[in-house]
Amino acid sequence: MNKLFEPIQIGSMTLKNRIVMAPMGTTTDTTNAFNMRDVKYYGERAKGGCGLVLTGAVVASTEFEPAPCQKLTNTKDVYMLHLVAERVHFYGAKFGIQLSPGIGRMNWIDPHTPPYSASPVPNYYVPSLICRELPTEGVKSLVKAMGESAKLAKNAGVDIIEIHAYGGYLIDQFTSAKWNHRTDEYGGSFENRQRFLREIVEEVRKACGKDYPIAIKMTLDSVDDDERPIEERHRYHVPERGYKCPCCKPPVSLPLADHTPTTPFHQSQASWTSIPLPLPCEPTHTPAYHPPCKPKTPVESAESFPRTTVVPSLLPYG
Repeated sequence: MNKLFEPIQIGSMTLKNRIVMAPMGTTTDTTNAFNMRDVKYYGERAKGGCGLVLTGAVVASTEFEPAPCQKLTNTKDVYMLHLVAERVHFYGAKFGIQLSPGIGRMNWIDPHTPPYSASPVPNYYVPSLICRELPTEGVKSLVKAMGESAKLAKNAGVDIIEIHAYGGYLIDQFTSAKWNHRTDEYGGSFENRQRFLREIVEEVRKACGKDYPIAIKMTLDSVDDDERPIEERHRYHVPERGYKCPCCKPPVSLPLADHTPTTPFHQSQASWTSIPLPLPCEPTHTPAYHPPCKPKTPVESAESFPRTTVVPSLLPYG
């Protein structure tokens, strides 16, 4: 238990403890910007003792869909975000936002306007409404927007960007073969379906610098349907440093986590604890994971933490 309250270093960011407020969706006003309610809300979480406070999804673009949540698309959006970051920092916590290129087929505009997605697939709420496929140039535009938005966030005082790549939302629609039927460079093979996400990570890195912390929240197991084929789960990895689970075949490179069921609390800890992340080694439809793996060399030093952290999630929000 004492470990939970010890400081920890992630790239260039030092957390005063390992307690993290996980991303959860919140409402916004008609401007889709952060407001004083957010300043007070996130400030209270930091006041309560969290080492890191993360927002719910914040979209980087409204080019292809109306903002379903807060947005960060121009300098006007920066002012209130800066006030949120300032309030969180006042209580000694670090502040991060969950940045998203959009929600795709999960969007609801009206019964007659199909949203954009990776491919022409049914809208989540109205299956008879078939989504429009994002044009290739549109995908590239969203990649660029993610970098620009991340730079605005950094300038506003945000300490870490978590890329919103889970839960059936837009990035997940690209990585999943169930929703991605494209024939261009962003579809087809496993590697091509990851291209959108990889390019976003590279763009954010380019915009914010090589030492700026980036996290990625992903869905490795869809639990209730066949969206994420079981045979693909083990192909995700963190390329530089990270814990290699010896009982996964092929090995899965994972940063620091905990072999416990994924709950809001445990998920919030997943990237920032010092033991391996909950990932099934065998097909399962419950959070009953394999017994704890024992790394040959415990990961403790700051240098052992990858600067890009993959956070699996089974949760339907944030």
